[in-house]
Amino acid sequence: MPAVAITDPWSLLAITRFARAAHTAGVRPVFGAEIVIDVRTDTGAPCSLILLAETHEGYRNLCRLLTTAARPGAFVPVSLDTLAARADGLIALSTGETAMHEPLADIFDDTHLYVTLGSPKESDGNAANEHARSVAARLHRETVVAMDCRYLQHGDADIRRAVRAHHLRARLDDPASPTEDPTDAHLHAADEVTRLLPHDGAAIERTGEIAARCSPDLPHTRAPIRGGTDCHDVEEPALALRRNVLRELGKARQSHQVAGVLCVAPRAARATLMAAARVLGWHYDDAIAVARTLPSSRYVSLGDVLRGDPTWLGWSRAGDRVDGLVGLAEQIDGLIFDVGQLSDAIVFSDQPLVDFAPIVRSDNGHRLLQMERDGFAARKLGCVRVS
Repeated sequence: MPAVAITDPWSLLAITRFARAAHTAGVRPVFGAEIVIDVRTDTGAPCSLILLAETHEGYRNLCRLLTTAARPGAFVPVSLDTLAARADGLIALSTGETAMHEPLADIFDDTHLYVTLGSPKESDGNAANEHARSVAARLHRETVVAMDCRYLQHGDADIRRAVRAHHLRARLDDPASPTEDPTDAHLHAADEVTRLLPHDGAAIERTGEIAARCSPDLPHTRAPIRGGTDCHDVEEPALALRRNVLRELGKARQSHQVAGVLCVAPRAARATLMAAARVLGWHYDDAIAVARTLPSSRYVSLGDVLRGDPTWLGWSRAGDRVDGLVGLAEQIDGLIFDVGQLSDAIVFSDQPLVDFAPIVRSDNGHRLLQMERDGFAARKLGCVRVS
């Protein structure tokens, strides 16, 4: 595949890490997000919409749309008027829901709004695709293929289940544990897509053409802003307290150029092991006894430990129970599935921060920029981070 898009719900948190991985693999990264618009289906459910950044302006508009929808701890549907005001440079991929597609056709022209076809393996997949084709034909819009992807390979479904169980504080062996994942949510290779949709070759080709239109020249490729990583305009005593740093930076610049950090980061070794133990139903005391044999540093991953010292447990790994724990922990090691406020980091720029990433607000009203934990992400976005 020449290109892959990332379209997390309400979030651009992963784009820097995603861009690095894509460039390393020689794959073109396409940036987008999934939002909910203020239109209801016939069943009363909200309508979701995939937006791809075709241009740098589109990326900035996407950041602003996500910022507009953000509320402390939640997101609200985007109104059609707000979407229309921020539609430039964006490509919209909609389902075949007639209720949402007709108003969207008034916002996006026929080269920026497409109807998506999904996997026919999914529940009612064939019927949904037939409906999508009929809606596209009636409204004179083209179809593309956008199969839901939650994990890389078919066998990774169990890893996804473990991550979801951790989020829901459930156990893997609990049959009542809810799941939202489709049963066929791996990344489909091009030949597999062709086999699943043998009569939709034009839609498959069109999907590739859309990816080629999306510009890779987005903030993750930009050089750092002038001034390096200095912050000499902040008085030294103010560095002791985060709120003072925010206030002093706000005085020296403008408030919309300064924010805290809402970050994602891989789990450290101990936290990875505890997450695996939780979904396997281990008693806390047993889990913490094993976890305490690992380094406490948040910068040491489980993979680092296993590569450095195969006997890290301090006792024999012959037991099936411990082997099962370590096996699951190894599978989820390195995955990003935690989001939190980075209390000791502040980001600032000589431009509005919402040009680089969405802004959300914490429960206490603090502005937080969506980004990765490490300073590299800030520099690649064109911002300066103070810790």
